[in-house]
Amino acid sequence: MVARPKHAVTVALMVGTVLSACVPPAPLVNETDEIVVNMLVQAGERADTTENTTALLATSATPVRVRFRSAEEFVLERASDGAKFAWNAVAPPGAPDGGPLYTPLGGNYALSESGGTAALGRKAFSAGDVLRLRIVSGGRAVSGSVVVPSAPELRLTVSGDERRVSWSPVRGAMFYLVSGAPSGPRGSTKDTTVAVIRGNLGREGGLQRVSVSAVDSNYGRYLSDTSVTSSGIVGAYGVLGAINVRTILVPFPRQ
Repeated sequence: MVARPKHAVTVALMVGTVLSACVPPAPLVNETDEIVVNMLVQAGERADTTENTTALLATSATPVRVRFRSAEEFVLERASDGAKFAWNAVAPPGAPDGGPLYTPLGGNYALSESGGTAALGRKAFSAGDVLRLRIVSGGRAVSGSVVVPSAPELRLTVSGDERRVSWSPVRGAMFYLVSGAPSGPRGSTKDTTVAVIRGNLGREGGLQRVSVSAVDSNYGRYLSDTSVTSSGIVGAYGVLGAINVRTILVPFPRQ
């Protein structure tokens, strides 16, 4: 059994990042025949970005490297009606010597925005959806399921120069990820209120953009417990997880 790939979650989130073509990839050490699958389903207000468009199917090795795999079958379907999502294999970039590129970043399966007439796209993920994954690669089967959590409905409270963003507890959420820009709050929390400060907006004021993601239990366990080698899937390392995102703009006036 190999160690859990520590960058596995990063692989699912950091889309399109590859090693420089000028730098040959480091050689694999102790390559295994274990399959790694990482898929993060993202519903909500950021679901029209490119952040949730790729998934990883690979063979693991230590130190953390992966070799992309092909699949005879790669299906994600909605349990309620059997509707399938339009995942397609994409060719990962090659190494300078023409061989495969070994990297912990990037993905080799992509989901388009709208899908098509015969399958669903990434904008079709909705709260409460039960999604089932089925992959066959090299004759080996991987299966999994995930429930998309509801979205946090954000409220803003203003008292003087103090700003607080709050929401009611969300069905299906293990905890919440908070991200602020340009200098808002960041991190994970089980609370349903976060304070927002002026930060580097300074005396000129402006807007802090605060996003709150409800995290399902599959992804939550994988993020919070480093001893968990797979979550939401059977037959592979990695994770099948889901988040639902809401964003609010927090204004700070000029002082």
